[in-house]
Amino acid sequence: MKRIASVFVLVLVTVLGVTQELALEDFARPRRLVYFYETEPGAMSEYDEFLLYNSILTDVASANPEVVLVESLNREVPVELAGREDLARRVEADAWMYVYVAGSLEDLTVLVSLYDMTLGQELASLVVQPGYPVSYRTLARGFWDELSQTVAEVYEPIVVATVTTFQGLPGTVIRDLPTGEVVIGESGVTEILLPNPATYVVTAEYPGFVPVTETFYLGADPQRVELIQLPAYRFGVDAILSSFQFPGARFRYNIVPGGWFARLGFVTQYVGINFVPNQPLFPEPGRSKLSTIYLDGGTLLGSLDSFFRYQLALGGFLRIRHEPLGFETDASLGGIHLSAGIEIAPWRRERILRSIRLFAEYQPALLFTESSDEFFDRSFPWNSFPGGQVPLLYGLDWGVIDLRELQIGVRVTW
Repeated sequence: MKRIASVFVLVLVTVLGVTQELALEDFARPRRLVYFYETEPGAMSEYDEFLLYNSILTDVASANPEVVLVESLNREVPVELAGREDLARRVEADAWMYVYVAGSLEDLTVLVSLYDMTLGQELASLVVQPGYPVSYRTLARGFWDELSQTVAEVYEPIVVATVTTFQGLPGTVIRDLPTGEVVIGESGVTEILLPNPATYVVTAEYPGFVPVTETFYLGADPQRVELIQLPAYRFGVDAILSSFQFPGARFRYNIVPGGWFARLGFVTQYVGINFVPNQPLFPEPGRSKLSTIYLDGGTLLGSLDSFFRYQLALGGFLRIRHEPLGFETDASLGGIHLSAGIEIAPWRRERILRSIRLFAEYQPALLFTESSDEFFDRSFPWNSFPGGQVPLLYGLDWGVIDLRELQIGVRVTW
């Protein structure tokens, strides 16, 4: 682990009380070191000044591959610290090297200061004073080795990190972070440092709850990620409106939470809405003396935290007459049905309403009967439909195909 970068991160970690360790080697970036250069006025010729400037630039630039040396946009070096920081930021630097040259090549003195803006402090300073006349050949033969070595030692790659707060159920495991797995503590809140800028896609898992996938962008500002964790529900109750006419209810047990299920329900025609032409829209209760109970099972397809999920089911049903109470054995005792539909979770991220689902299911059915003609005669009064043909009902030799059933409703889960 890099020394200076580690110090920078560990200082922040200590302040925040965070015990997670960043994978610095994977997210480190090179340092950008701006070169400030000044000379004593009138002490040397322009040519000597130019030569000295470039000899330092050449040697220091190759001293450390993890340090990028950039020239200042302004040859005049600000006296104030804020002015130097402003010039450094204009070239996207996070550190600087300030060089002041006094005297000529005959009696040369060079003062160097190495500053780190991320730590807000000087890392090193040194004085180069050879005590003998310096020639052009001297400058090319390791004259700046001490300076180059110092730059190589004090500047290391850096990770720019931002505080990220995760809020969720205590014990939740957060995966797919560069820090490795993170566990939310008893307070329900955990703070960690993450490199920025970056886009993260993390998964949060807690026993008995639906895994949560969160995507967020992390910039320079602290980020708070609130995990909306949905219980993996076992039970559900449906309020049903069958074919936009008849009410019903259904109890659901999730054999595999969020997946395979079994259901027991009923639809009654004791009350309802009548869309038959030439008939009252709201007939008197009890006019239709038939109810249906059914048992089926199936599965929900799609991610557990999706807005839309798809359902497939298969089951059977029995028809019950009201007067006298018992099984409807005259027209048709019952049959089998398929169910295909969608489930919508519009409030899945709201803690209070997240257990509510909306659904719509299409249920084509096959009713078993000895005579389809007898079924139509008993089930539908003569001339109730134009031409005597009931839409979407088709008679077979041994049964009736019913394509009319569409159920909509609200589901409450727990």
